[in-house]
Amino acid sequence: MSVLVSSDREDVVFKDEPLPSLPSYEKEKILSYRENLGRKNQIDSLRWRFQDEILNFKPERGRIYSITAPTGIGKTLANLLFAGHLADEDTIIIYALPFINIIEQTVDKIKEIFETEDPFFVLPFHHLANPVYEEADKYEDLLMNLWHSRVIVTTFVSLLESLITFRKIPFFYKFPKAVLILDEVQAIPHEYWTPVEKTVEFLSKMGTTVLLSTATKPALLKEAQEVVSNKNVYFTALNRTVLKVEKEMSFEEYKEFVIETLKDGKRTLIITNTIREAEEIYDAVESMGKTCFLSSRVIPKHRLEIVSKINEYDLCVSTQVVEAGVDISFERVIRDIAPVDSIVQAAGRCNRHFELEKGEVIVVPVKDERKNTLFSSYVYGSFLTETSMNVLKNYKVLEESEFFTLVEDFFDYVKMYGNPDKKGIGKALENLNFKKIGEFSLIEPEPTVPFIVLIDEEAQRVFEEFAEIFDGKKSRENFSLVKRLFRELSPYIVSARIKKDLSFPHTIAGMVVIYRNVLDKWYHPVKGLRVEGSDEVIII
Repeated sequence: MSVLVSSDREDVVFKDEPLPSLPSYEKEKILSYRENLGRKNQIDSLRWRFQDEILNFKPERGRIYSITAPTGIGKTLANLLFAGHLADEDTIIIYALPFINIIEQTVDKIKEIFETEDPFFVLPFHHLANPVYEEADKYEDLLMNLWHSRVIVTTFVSLLESLITFRKIPFFYKFPKAVLILDEVQAIPHEYWTPVEKTVEFLSKMGTTVLLSTATKPALLKEAQEVVSNKNVYFTALNRTVLKVEKEMSFEEYKEFVIETLKDGKRTLIITNTIREAEEIYDAVESMGKTCFLSSRVIPKHRLEIVSKINEYDLCVSTQVVEAGVDISFERVIRDIAPVDSIVQAAGRCNRHFELEKGEVIVVPVKDERKNTLFSSYVYGSFLTETSMNVLKNYKVLEESEFFTLVEDFFDYVKMYGNPDKKGIGKALENLNFKKIGEFSLIEPEPTVPFIVLIDEEAQRVFEEFAEIFDGKKSRENFSLVKRLFRELSPYIVSARIKKDLSFPHTIAGMVVIYRNVLDKWYHPVKGLRVEGSDEVIII
């Protein structure tokens, strides 16, 4: 079906003209990039040793492999080096990640390594992607949806929902010779391990070479062959942090604890589970040094700007948006209790490049006394929260060299007592129950309302062009232009789940428009989106 659909679409646009040829995947460019980075310190030497192991490994097509190594050791380069072993003229590399916000930085890194801006070499594929082709009208939608590129960078949601549900994906025929990299694979919810395992195993039998890459490998595809012969060497060598587990505290006690801890002046990252916690902690500590704030209420444009200059701040208060794939480093991390893999990811933002002899990670179970439950359970559910508490209860202090064993214990417990097929999708795959299979969704759908925040002149310019076409009822005739303009607006869009009727200033295409003359009411310059009746609103 995918061959027929893709051929049909290609024929309409290209007729007898061949598709543009794809650039070759030059592994030498990765080696040259690594050479330019040099070996300036202890961690650089360890990265070279780690990447040399990848270089000397000889993978076979159609197998499932795993790279399990600590954060900050250069897994992105290692993943690309692994793909280079198999990248010939018929092979595409599919690089899947958990979040859109780390797709763009991964695409930028690949462009930097291979010294190219060519979308035929690296293509971001998600609903907000906006690749630039020389002949945009001819290529944009067709070649993007056909995955006509050497390296495709996409999300788990886009990849797995396309593969498992009965959507007609025209690029499916490319999988038999593809290299599929699942980076930060621990982010896949444990309720979906069974259908994901069945899908990945099927792909490998079809010829896809699969690589799982993570610092905290879950009990998923346990039979995957490890690429690194002795991964414990790297976990032991990168003993950068010590983790301390505090007693359970109320939110008020936690705020006092944070304030008292910060008095020593260490650069500190504070990670909370909910936006309410983050905002109140920010209010409590902003006077104690130059402080930044990150959450999903802040428009993507501002989040990227903050991350790009994070080293200028003494303190950062954030929700979980900094945990995976963000290259930042602080002297200390304070983390509200979370699943063990999330705690280890948070620890990866502490003393990341061995700036200190030892960084400090403090984990605190914080209780919401209004509902007599831990804040963690709102985000991760009671099962994962309780599992994390049970695994950590035997520790007061834990060295980073012990994290690997801790994570294995956590995921073994999840595998044993959790339900890896909670939604029944794995069973539906066995029984070919297509109606049930079609219900698969990696993210639970939420009734959200998108807000366009016209924070600057560029947002205003793009929005006016978008509105002129849309309000003029010409959106159908200019579908490609509408999509492009929407993607250009995406850095200014955040979404909210509204629990009661509110009066909005203006809506277009189902989106609430926050104009510049009402920004003070709707958008805080630090904390982001404000909505009337904030107690009745949960921001996603």
